[in-house]
Amino acid sequence: MTLAEINPHIRYARIHEFTHMRTVPSICYDCRLFYIKDGSGSIMIDGNSYPYSPNIAIFLPPKSHYQFFIEYGTPLQIMIFDFDLIHTYAHLKDSFGTATEKNFKPERVLRYDLPVEFSKGMVMAAPQLYESLKKISRNFLTKKTYYRETGSAMLKWCLFELLRESASDQESPLIRAIMDFVHKNYQDPTLSNERIAKALHYHPYYISQRVKQSTGKTLNQYLQYYRIRMAKNLLITTDLDINTISWKCGFNSSAYFIKIFKQQTALTPKQFRKSQLELIF
Repeated sequence: MTLAEINPHIRYARIHEFTHMRTVPSICYDCRLFYIKDGSGSIMIDGNSYPYSPNIAIFLPPKSHYQFFIEYGTPLQIMIFDFDLIHTYAHLKDSFGTATEKNFKPERVLRYDLPVEFSKGMVMAAPQLYESLKKISRNFLTKKTYYRETGSAMLKWCLFELLRESASDQESPLIRAIMDFVHKNYQDPTLSNERIAKALHYHPYYISQRVKQSTGKTLNQYLQYYRIRMAKNLLITTDLDINTISWKCGFNSSAYFIKIFKQQTALTPKQFRKSQLELIF
């Protein structure tokens, strides 16, 4: 199948709000597009973790394994679209739903060759998709005349916008270099936009904007997010005290660590450790 043959058939298009999600990984039978309207957290896709926040779009091909993690206290508002990339199976109009490892049935996955460009997951900021996706979901709810045909055309445009943004990111190793630098140096409390930019020979504002385009967060916001993510892991998997965890995750003081942790999770580190509450989809 080539890109020119793409003609999406949408089975499901709705806006949902979640506070509690599945506690086991999901597997999709057909293609999925998620668009984060509100909320933040992370999604695990085939073993890799990606942060999400408002205006992040997530594409998944059939048979993808995924889990949504929601930041405690922040309900997830999300647009969900189930579809094929072709119209061959347009007579199958109802959603196939999702499966788990225990009840997944491979024979339910429809047989057609995916274009190479859409054979793997994509996660990226795509605010330009919002109005089109909102219109698709609204039309599917009201079932206006030609809602499937117009939805197919709009979804095709959205998919190619994602592909264009993805190709743009892949053409440059800058985002990967920034992320690698953050992941290797987040424990250093002196780490800053200026230091990262100097190491990579770019202007601080430029790299911050590039990170925001890719993740939905500025560089400083991503650094804080990653530090808190690492702190959560230590809170759950070790008995280290709060001061030690604060120091290990690059915070100058435990008071500042607690402040940022509560801003992101609505809990103090001690409350988080006690509850061990990770809501999973």
